[in-house]
Amino acid sequence: MDTASVVEQNNMTDTGSAVDIDDKKTKAEHKAQAPEHSLPDDPGASTECEPIPGHSGAFSTTLDTPSSVPQQRQDKSNRTFLETFEDVLNSSKDMAEVGERLKMKYSEQKPAVIPGHMKTDDGSLRKVFVVYSPHVLHASNHEKEGIGLVMLRNPYKVDNEARTVSQNKGKEYTIPKEDMERAKQVIQSHSNTLWCNHSNLNIISVSSVRSKRKGAELEQCLCIVLYCSTKGVVPIGEEEFPRELDSVSIDVREGYFELGGYNTLPSSSRHRDLKMGCNIGKITKRIKNGGGSLGPLVNYNDKMSFLTCAHVLFDFNPQINYSVNAFNRIYVAQPSPGSSTASGDSCGFVQRAIFNPQLPTGIDVAVVAISDSTRKPIKGRFAMDHTFRYRNTGFKELPEYNNGSIVRNISECGTSNMVVQFGSETHLTKGSLVVDGVSVRPLSTVLGKLFSANMYCFKDQYEVEGLKSAVNMFLPGDSGSAVFMLNGTSLHCIGMSIGHMSNGSAVVTPIGALLDALGPTCRMETF
Repeated sequence: MDTASVVEQNNMTDTGSAVDIDDKKTKAEHKAQAPEHSLPDDPGASTECEPIPGHSGAFSTTLDTPSSVPQQRQDKSNRTFLETFEDVLNSSKDMAEVGERLKMKYSEQKPAVIPGHMKTDDGSLRKVFVVYSPHVLHASNHEKEGIGLVMLRNPYKVDNEARTVSQNKGKEYTIPKEDMERAKQVIQSHSNTLWCNHSNLNIISVSSVRSKRKGAELEQCLCIVLYCSTKGVVPIGEEEFPRELDSVSIDVREGYFELGGYNTLPSSSRHRDLKMGCNIGKITKRIKNGGGSLGPLVNYNDKMSFLTCAHVLFDFNPQINYSVNAFNRIYVAQPSPGSSTASGDSCGFVQRAIFNPQLPTGIDVAVVAISDSTRKPIKGRFAMDHTFRYRNTGFKELPEYNNGSIVRNISECGTSNMVVQFGSETHLTKGSLVVDGVSVRPLSTVLGKLFSANMYCFKDQYEVEGLKSAVNMFLPGDSGSAVFMLNGTSLHCIGMSIGHMSNGSAVVTPIGALLDALGPTCRMETF
């Protein structure tokens, strides 16, 4: 059975509150050159454009105040508006200065500030400043008196309209060959102009459906799709997207393009952006061990967090039920204080920990909130020590896990699918799920509790066996590793490794059981 049919997909949060401009167009006589402010990997940044007469694209440095912008009006809530498109152009110098001030205000997040405007319900143009930074965790809007609307946005977090369209579009919505050829010709004829005139344009594509109500309704028709940053906001000095090109409709959605691959380091190195598979450990004055692995990224109590094993961060105890409090906060470092490359600084603290083998599915989990905002992941990426590991596993480039997809019912998938583990010690190993429902127990002679050893029995776990070419699927230090089922090169989380068997197999706790134990405030993080 196809794994994709039984995976559970997290709904991405709609990070935009911009006005839908699908059916609106400002007619302006002035066409402006795209400003020199562009987001990273902007496909249009390298396009050669001839300057358009009458607009230099340059910005000046005078403070923007209500009295300095021509023909402005303010409503009772002190929101600043511009009457016409020409007013927006005339205020570009002042808005550029305000943009620089905002860049200083949010300097810790190293932002790019894009001045622009958005159309209101009454047709007037409202001043907007979009502050882009990969370190923005949640989109937010702030009304600033005398300035306008300030929108904080993560350029890598877009609304879910495009994804909703893909999910709702059935196989019957195919593009006939003649329509595809027609659309291709339209793109070839107009792409250079679009790239030059719209700095927030990221992708030009084709679709057989036009999106309505954020993808909830689909209108079957051939259309050119323009994927942009922060739909509804038009950068200063630019016009809105056209409504059609050569009689082919335009559909505007949020989206971006990114080159594959990323830079990473071995697990025991200090990672500025935390990654799954990193070496982590408890900050303690006692004898330090080698720690464990940074596991699946989750959102717990509205805080970006990661899972690992409770036994990595707590002394051995037959039962742990910990919740964070002001008097007993447990701090976690990456890499582990016991590592040869330890930095000693905290990256987070334990919010919740459960060690309870007596549950129907034995649980050994801790949730670590990432408290250092400078180290919060911007993508679901992995630590890696060498390229041969992911290439030998079947990946052409470093994989990412961004959509929060999980497999709860492994029985519907069978045990024929390949699985991969990203651990601190082994980095990346590949194997197969051979048993669903294995029970394990540490050696009673080691525990020294021969008559109560059944209380340490972990039931209803997975056994993942490494490929014959691999000596071990799991090594000490891999506790807390995220484990994924492969569907091609697509990753779907199935659980977290808690230990290993003497034959080298990994013992994995199902992800569904972990999320259920942690409660409704815990969900997989998405990017």
